[in-house]
Amino acid sequence: MTDSVDDLREIDGSISREDIKKIIPYGDPFLFVDKVIHLDKKEIEASFHISKSLSFIPAHFVGFPVIPAAILTEGFGQSGTILIRYNIENHDSKEILIYRTEDARFFSPVFPDKTVCYKVGLKNLSNRAARLEGVTYVNNKKIASFRLLMTILDRTQFHQMVI
Repeated sequence: MTDSVDDLREIDGSISREDIKKIIPYGDPFLFVDKVIHLDKKEIEASFHISKSLSFIPAHFVGFPVIPAAILTEGFGQSGTILIRYNIENHDSKEILIYRTEDARFFSPVFPDKTVCYKVGLKNLSNRAARLEGVTYVNNKKIASFRLLMTILDRTQFHQMVI
């Protein structure tokens, strides 16, 4: 991971999938953010194209491949993790995890070959926690809204705690 998120931006301000992997500790096949479209200290807009080739597609609602709500929640959380890391010093020495899903509402199913857009706002930030709030869209149609409480932990202390 890298300490300076700004160093990874393209000329248009976006961040690519490969550079996202340098910011958050995720990789294939469990990275549900392809691109950061916009990022400032208060909000992030990111996207993920849901390919038919994802391994879980054929097995979830066989014959009617609805994307699991947990995947949409995870993508929203990963986008929010990028936003939190952008706002904290020494972010590469931290682990950021979903602590509580305070609210999650799903308004429409999502299917393969669609691009999901996450719009996440940072509502509160302290040394130990952050509150995220926002919506998820497909083709400018709101498909979900979320309010998540994230915990921010020192990586070394957290790893010692769980071993």
